[in-house]
Amino acid sequence: MKSLDKDYSDKRALEILWHIGKSSAFPLRVKTFEYLLNTTGEFSTSQIARELQIGKSTATRELQTMWNIGLVKRRDVETNYPGQFYYYWRINQNHNFVKELLLIPSENI
Repeated sequence: MKSLDKDYSDKRALEILWHIGKSSAFPLRVKTFEYLLNTTGEFSTSQIARELQIGKSTATRELQTMWNIGLVKRRDVETNYPGQFYYYWRINQNHNFVKELLLIPSENI
């Protein structure tokens, strides 16, 4: 896009790419990502599932996918059962894509 016009801003290019990505991505993943993007806290998988009114396994699948590409961070807390964990999630504010999205006014995200 930027090769089409020398005055094309990085910000505008990112806005367009974000809208293309949102329109072609799995809707629940976008919903989960936007929820975390618009919050500053850390949430359990159950809290996110409840807030978004989706199943816990669906929330886990979407969060794990975003964790694998670095968009979210996960903190593991071991339960009383060996090898089983509670997962707590938050947006990865150090990810370059997330940093850029946080600079765009919320009406454009």
